[in-house]
Amino acid sequence: MVRKFAITNLKLSHKGLILVCVPLLFELLFVFTLATLLQKAELEAVRAKHSKDIVSLANSLMQDVYQSNVALAGYAMTGKGPAFARRYRALSSAIPGELASLERLLSSEQDLQNQLNRAMVLGRQNLALLDEIKSTIDETGQSEIGFLGSQDGLTAAHLARLRRRFEPMISQLVVELSKAISKHKEVEARSEVAEAHSRALIKACLTAGILFNIAIALGLAVFFNRGTTRRLAVLTDNSVRLSKRQSLNVPLSGNDEIALVDRTFHEMAGALAEAARRERAVVDYAIDVICSLDVSGRFTAVSPAALKLWGYSPAELIGTRLPDLLEPDAKRHTEGAISEIKAGPASGSFENRICRKDGTLIDMLWSVYWSDKEQSMFCVAHDDTERKELESRKQDFFRMISHDLRSPLCSLQVLLESVAEGHYDGRPEKIKEKAKLAESSTTRMLDLVNAIMDIAKMESGALQLELESVPLESIITRSQEAVKDLADKQGVTLEAAGTALEAYVDKDYLIQVLVNLISNAIKFSPPASTVTVSCEELGDLIQVNVIDRGRGIPAEFLKSVFEKFKQVAKTDGRQKRGTGLGLPICKAIVEAHGGNIGVTSDGASGSTFWFRIPRCPQQPEVDVS
Repeated sequence: MVRKFAITNLKLSHKGLILVCVPLLFELLFVFTLATLLQKAELEAVRAKHSKDIVSLANSLMQDVYQSNVALAGYAMTGKGPAFARRYRALSSAIPGELASLERLLSSEQDLQNQLNRAMVLGRQNLALLDEIKSTIDETGQSEIGFLGSQDGLTAAHLARLRRRFEPMISQLVVELSKAISKHKEVEARSEVAEAHSRALIKACLTAGILFNIAIALGLAVFFNRGTTRRLAVLTDNSVRLSKRQSLNVPLSGNDEIALVDRTFHEMAGALAEAARRERAVVDYAIDVICSLDVSGRFTAVSPAALKLWGYSPAELIGTRLPDLLEPDAKRHTEGAISEIKAGPASGSFENRICRKDGTLIDMLWSVYWSDKEQSMFCVAHDDTERKELESRKQDFFRMISHDLRSPLCSLQVLLESVAEGHYDGRPEKIKEKAKLAESSTTRMLDLVNAIMDIAKMESGALQLELESVPLESIITRSQEAVKDLADKQGVTLEAAGTALEAYVDKDYLIQVLVNLISNAIKFSPPASTVTVSCEELGDLIQVNVIDRGRGIPAEFLKSVFEKFKQVAKTDGRQKRGTGLGLPICKAIVEAHGGNIGVTSDGASGSTFWFRIPRCPQQPEVDVS
């Protein structure tokens, strides 16, 4: 375990130094060893050659001394033959050089120095004696004499003495040189053995070096594979796993560059996974439908919002063509818009209506981007129904404003022009009738302007309440009196129940709320029906109910009736002469009192509008600690 830790902690630069330095050090050691063995072998070869040269030179010296003696004898026996004379001169002239060379070769041989000195002396004496013998022969003046057997007794005796001196001298020279030859033959033999041994060592060293070099190469390969190649393979595998969104390998241990890159890779993978989770969360929890379409317009991916907006789960939509979900009138327009985006700017938007799973239609605003590379269209589909309805309500409101303001003003203008032109001179009853109609129109205009002003003031937070404890009976009575004419006109009866309660409210604003709720109930109640106002206690709150027996409110409109300009039916604003602002004003007033407002209805047999307000003023908390 420690060894593995040490390897993985090495930097790549350190591993590179190991890969270079280990073979280099081995090669230097190997070269040094080979150089030492070669030097030793060369020394042995030089020593062997030196001994061989001494032996050869000693043998040559002995041969030359012997041959010069033979040549001198032939010279004497042939009566001073010129051939023997030339040979003797050649041999005798070579002997001094051989003696000098032998002396030079043996100068470092301390153990043979005495033998060398004796041999040198004997050699020179021998040479001098031979020269003396030749001179003696040359002095006889005879053409033929026998060696040491001349007719001249004095010469013969002299030559005999010279011969007796020569023979032991040459024998002693041979003995001394033989000793040197014998010793150096032994040295030569040992040197040859040593040289052969050195060569064998060199061969063994070469073999061992090659094998050890192979072992080092294999060891370094294993070391590099364990420390680098295998770890790089892990990085490569991690990159493949990341592209396939698979879990990564266990992080590499150690502190080398590969481990640092691997840790950075894991951190990057974690960051990408977190980004993917966030992106997935955005897609999963997005209100809009996020999807992609292939070339043929089939869904290849759909966000979960499709289930809420369209009623189809993502699994149901995969493989389905978008035109199959559209209403018939929107198919051609949508296909044309998609074709233009593919051929043109690659991004754009269009509108259409989707047929939901339950058969209802929903307006959608599409923002799309076409990718030629992936041959896919990436889309965000936004529910545009509310905006469409709001635009429709605004148009209805503007039409209503135009009708309810312009028509009365036009009537007033016509009346005033007629009066100014004298059309009603002497006809006071007609003027009175027209003035009454003008007053009614003016009242409606003022009501509309006041409603607009009230909603603007409430939205800006400028509503000021004058709160006091007020009996609800008086507020309900005044509210019913305010709408009695409308009730009589519609043939609706008004009644009240459980009104003996007090509430902490602004009575004028609360009367406005009740008048609005009761008048709406009257408008939507059939003739000969009853509109009831009742009160009940709910703890610290009082709930006031306005109950009618009209047509009721469909369930899908229960949450939106208190929105501005919202009408259950588009014709309600014109037929019931409503502005679409009454209920939002009621909601703002009740909430300013610290209460809340709502409606219940089964959609078929009437509705109950209710609101809850505080029963008494809020008492401040007293710290009794």
